[in-house]
Amino acid sequence: MVNRTIVTLTIIVFFLALAAALAGVLVNTPGQPYSFTSLRGDAVQIEGRGLYRLDSVSAALQSKTQDVVTLLLGLPMLALSLWFYLRGGLRGKLYRGMDAGEDGRAPEVAA
Repeated sequence: MVNRTIVTLTIIVFFLALAAALAGVLVNTPGQPYSFTSLRGDAVQIEGRGLYRLDSVSAALQSKTQDVVTLLLGLPMLALSLWFYLRGGLRGKLYRGMDAGEDGRAPEVAA
């Protein structure tokens, strides 16, 4: 039995993650990296362009890499797990609680 709430929420999460990751990868506003002196007196390079323009160059690179990983690994794995779930396979179920019966309780497990 397919729980429509799980399917709906999974699809919403998929498209929100897709939009966020694509924005991180594709948004490119004009600008140049610049140097900033922190409160401790350290010089920090700020990205200066794109969605992560106010982050350090290192943090912006990590964020862009995470966006690519989300696009190439996270979203396909989420779509695959939804497909397994819709087929009724155990692999697509995220936790044992989805096997709940009509009364919403998890099945009894023999000790």
